[in-house]
Amino acid sequence: MRHVRAFGANGSLACIGGAWFIVKRAVGWTEKHDHAPGDVVHVFNRSIVVAALDGYVGLLDSEPAAPNVVAEIGSVLCRVA
Repeated sequence: MRHVRAFGANGSLACIGGAWFIVKRAVGWTEKHDHAPGDVVHVFNRSIVVAALDGYVGLLDSEPAAPNVVAEIGSVLCRVA
């Protein structure tokens, strides 16, 4: 959340489910759960909820990153185990 707030409307890059997204607005909350950090736990329209270590992060304003952006940051950084 700190990263999203720091970059605001410029957007932050996030790797979710093996794909890169530009995140401009997100919310986070603390909640106990049994999901692994990084698991996508809910998708509705363009909103995505991802499990974090101590709660969840809801991506409210995000879009897939353009292929040239992904090429610049390197596909090695976003691998699904």
